[in-house]
This record gives sequence, C-alpha cells and structure tokens, in this order.
Amino acid sequence: MAAGAERMKHSHSKKWACHPRRNNDAPGALGAACAPHARPCRLERRRPRKLAMNNAQHHHFRIQVERVDDATSAPLVFEVIHHDDIFAMVERVHAGTAFAASDATALAVGLKLFTGVMLNQPNDPLFADVQPVMRVFIGNLKSRIAATMQKRNNA
Repeated sequence: MAAGAERMKHSHSKKWACHPRRNNDAPGALGAACAPHARPCRLERRRPRKLAMNNAQHHHFRIQVERVDDATSAPLVFEVIHHDDIFAMVERVHAGTAFAASDATALAVGLKLFTGVMLNQPNDPLFADVQPVMRVFIGNLKSRIAATMQKRNNA
C-alpha cells in the first residue's frame, strides 16, 4: 500500500487521539512515538509560545506568601510578569462581587497567576481540559462584574 494511501486510511476520529493525556484510550506515553505515524506526537513537537511584551505592556510582580501560625517557616517568594495589572483586577473583583475582601483578593490573584501559567504553556496537555472551562468562567466573572457595576452606576 502506498504511503499516501496509508495516511488516508489512518485518520484520527478525535483531534488528539495520538496523545494519551488527551485521550485515555490511546496507547503510549508522553513523548512516545505515535504508532500510526511512527514519530512523536505533534503536541510534543510544539514549542511553548513566548509572550511578546515590551515594557509598556507588562507588569512585574513579587508574590510573597507567609505562614501566619508558624514563624519558623520561611516565606515563599517568587516573581511573575503578567500582561494585566493584578491590582486593578483585585479592585474590579472587590467592586463587582459580593465576596468578602479576602475571598475577592484570593480569587483575583489566584486566577491571574493560574491563567498566566496556562497562557505561557498553551500546548501542555495538563491544561487541555481546563482551558475551555476557564474561558467560560472568566467570561461569567467579567459579566457579573460588569452587571454589578452597571447597577451601581444606575442607582
């Protein structure tokens, strides 16, 4: 059988059928050769996307988490660069939701940190299931904030 005919014969019914983390029925392991193609899965060959940001387009943050009940533990400190201003996001979530101040802050900061990693690793199969759900969640959060702000402006 010709190579072209073999290629035509083998077509995946699912977009990520070769990738075991995307499709639990698929054999193999991460980075293993896809049996029908005899080469590494296309997902493994992709390079992570680099966010092109100049100084005017990004914000640099230092995040510090300290244990309040245990003074012997060293604080956890790390730095991130994000395209959004996390402080502005915290203010919007505070103003646009009925959450307690600490909950609104935790939601905004946690969401921004998580989605920042997810955006920096767009082809990582770890985020495959959560990406569509996160888009819906963020859309719902933005809608709620906008509706709350609209009600306050009309009142």
